[in-house]
Amino acid sequence: MTGCTLTGINSSSTKFMMMKSFVKKALICFTCSIVSMACYKKRLDEKQQSYHDAVEKNDINSLKVLVIPRAGCGGCISGVTYYVVKNYDRLDTSMAIVFTGVGDLKLLKNQVGADFLNKPNVIIDKDSYFQSSTIVSDYPTLVKLNQQREMQSVVNFDPDDKKLLHEIMKMTPSSL
Repeated sequence: MTGCTLTGINSSSTKFMMMKSFVKKALICFTCSIVSMACYKKRLDEKQQSYHDAVEKNDINSLKVLVIPRAGCGGCISGVTYYVVKNYDRLDTSMAIVFTGVGDLKLLKNQVGADFLNKPNVIIDKDSYFQSSTIVSDYPTLVKLNQQREMQSVVNFDPDDKKLLHEIMKMTPSSL
């Protein structure tokens, strides 16, 4: 009978050790998952922070920002620049239009006109905050912010994208 009790104890002890080992492994996996998510969140937070800083430092109050870089995809940039200048009266005036990476202000004035640059929602990112390494783009981008001024979405601008055009226009979808 003593042998049975010892075997029972040994069996319970073995089960306890196996359970303890399982719990340790589960905790290690859980900890690794948390660390992994924290690293991902940190990368996202850096991008969020860069957009927040660029918006704040340029005194942008809009929840939509069209960022037009001065260098990158030449055809894309010139096409979007031409489009917003030509169609300014049809654009959503609550949207900020930001020119970033401007090396030569005179050249920009010659391209878009001084009157256009003096519009209340046209901004020149003089210190190129939108060119920070975490958010720089070779393409014009539409940045949408939520009410807390955090990045909601960033989309490379394509003038052929009717849905994206609707985002920047004062039009109904049926008039596109």
